[in-house]
Amino acid sequence: LASAQGDYPAAQQYLEKSLAVYEDLEDESGIGASLNALAITARDRGDYAVAQVYFERSLTCWRMLRDRLAVARCLHNLGNLVKVRGDYPRARLALDEASGIFEQLGDRSGAAWSINQQGDIARAIGDMSEARALYERALVTFRQANDPWGIARSLTDLAYIDCEQGKHKEGRTAFRGALEIFAKVGHRRGMARALEGCACLALAEGRAARSLTLAGAATRLRRLISAPLSQEEQSQLDRTLSPAWSSLGEAAAKEAWAEGFEMSMEKAIQYAFEGGDTTTAG
Repeated sequence: LASAQGDYPAAQQYLEKSLAVYEDLEDESGIGASLNALAITARDRGDYAVAQVYFERSLTCWRMLRDRLAVARCLHNLGNLVKVRGDYPRARLALDEASGIFEQLGDRSGAAWSINQQGDIARAIGDMSEARALYERALVTFRQANDPWGIARSLTDLAYIDCEQGKHKEGRTAFRGALEIFAKVGHRRGMARALEGCACLALAEGRAARSLTLAGAATRLRRLISAPLSQEEQSQLDRTLSPAWSSLGEAAAKEAWAEGFEMSMEKAIQYAFEGGDTTTAG
């Protein structure tokens, strides 16, 4: 609960206590679960090296216990983590093994998550056609599994591709759909990512001030939940939004960004929803 609410220091304390108790009990299943949860918390706060160590330790536990579902879940998490760190070959191996196990066990949601992460790898290496196909396949599977969080994630990823390919109307619809779901389920990290996507879309439509306001709102939300972008992701976002800073000038750009940074989460979401009119710039 603490992790889902973005209170990572509290989550860390609870999980470390949990791990210590399980170790005292020599409960390998509990140890594996605690290590996986510690890894997720470290990942969400941006400490990827520590997260990888925890995931690898957790995976060792699950393989020893021969718990196939737990192995698949941990492989998925590890694959996602090493993907973010740029180790695409290892990420593919982990995600391929994970999706295969999920499909064998009839876990549609688990399979969809691994498929979606494979789409991330395809997008990272520039294969947009393969990325779109994987995201669309994941979206169908998420809907079959009635997984709203997964649906929102695939919609966000498809929206980013739409934005990059100049399909602004489609991207706006997908971002809005994702943001509505993330807001409904209270997934603030998902909301931040969708707001960042809306910022990129606004800039692509020539609305620099709106772009920076949305980016400011996303930054505030990430700081509130202690979930920063990775260094690579932040650098990429900065490069994407740099034309907005240049076109507005320093004073106006800072004012636009500060307006978003001061918004409440509710106001930021409403602001994003009000962005359908592209007849005027700014």
